[in-house]
Amino acid sequence: ALAGGSSVWQRRLTPRVDVEAAHVTPVVHAVAMTAVVGVGTHRWSPPIEIPDQRALDSTLLQRVEQCSRLGGVAAPISIRPGDAIAFHGGRRHSRAVVRSIVAQLATWIGPADWQLVVVSTDRRAWRWVDWLPHGALDDGALIGVDRSGHVDVLGDTLDSIDASRRTVLVTDEPHLFASRTGPLRRFVTASNAAVLVVVDTEA
Repeated sequence: ALAGGSSVWQRRLTPRVDVEAAHVTPVVHAVAMTAVVGVGTHRWSPPIEIPDQRALDSTLLQRVEQCSRLGGVAAPISIRPGDAIAFHGGRRHSRAVVRSIVAQLATWIGPADWQLVVVSTDRRAWRWVDWLPHGALDDGALIGVDRSGHVDVLGDTLDSIDASRRTVLVTDEPHLFASRTGPLRRFVTASNAAVLVVVDTEA
């Protein structure tokens, strides 16, 4: 990027609008938030501007096929409103992946475009999110709960959050989703939040 200014790094979540005809109501598509979760191998199709590829030399086509697999490239994840993504594994490693995603989103996309909610019993592990300006609460992003859940307290706190804003909810307490009428599921339904869940398979 050779141009100066904030536009070099700034990403805004401007919805894409499709209008197929003047008399049709426009369809608004939410823009996905993206983050990198690691590296991997991806397929890539090099553009060949020749309609009949059979006319090309077979050796050339073989070379193109060899180049279609890219190794060691970024593995992105797309996060849209209403998505629910679970990260399975040891709690420490799963948390690290989710922590990286939150940090990337907070770096690239400002608090005017999304808000963050974190629900956990481990306040120490997540207290850093309160430093981010994306917190949905007056005093940050973290809602600390104890093992008993204190459903009423959690529900009251979630009810105080503006559910009309684009929201990312992070939790490492998947049991809080067990009740269909529980506060966490009610909030996700009302806000259409994207949910990132840490599932500790080693517990």
